[in-house]
Amino acid sequence: MRSTPDGLLVGITDKKTKKSMVLEIGETKEDVLLVDAVYDKGAALIQKGEVKQWISTDGNTPDLPTSGRRTAPQAATSGTASTGYADIVKRRNAALAARRRSPMPRRPNTSGLTGEALQKKLREYNEQLIRAGGAMGPALPIQLTPEQDAKLVREGVLPPQ
Repeated sequence: MRSTPDGLLVGITDKKTKKSMVLEIGETKEDVLLVDAVYDKGAALIQKGEVKQWISTDGNTPDLPTSGRRTAPQAATSGTASTGYADIVKRRNAALAARRRSPMPRRPNTSGLTGEALQKKLREYNEQLIRAGGAMGPALPIQLTPEQDAKLVREGVLPPQ
């Protein structure tokens, strides 16, 4: 389980099929829906079919309610203008899939670099982190060069000062 700026990510492994998956609250994969998660307890509420079950990182079944917490949206019960649960999950899964497909810069290989070469590589990586807007993690605590700052302002990534 990992906390991200967008929420919690929960890794689950199906013991029978040995398949692993990472889900956000409300996301469905392999007919498994992550309904809820409690980070400080290392627990996740999953649903497969009509069965909801709490699981935890320590293997014990936590004593938590299966409703009334940060649950995924429920199906609409009335009115034709309401969006059903299945539609919400499909839209969320499509958005997550698109985000995963987008090219994201990888952490730079800095082995063997020292001095100015290392600083240059880290400044370039920091630019990529800033462009990603937190999707890759927070920006590095290093000062942007005036040229980098101007470039990011021109690109519309940073506001002008």
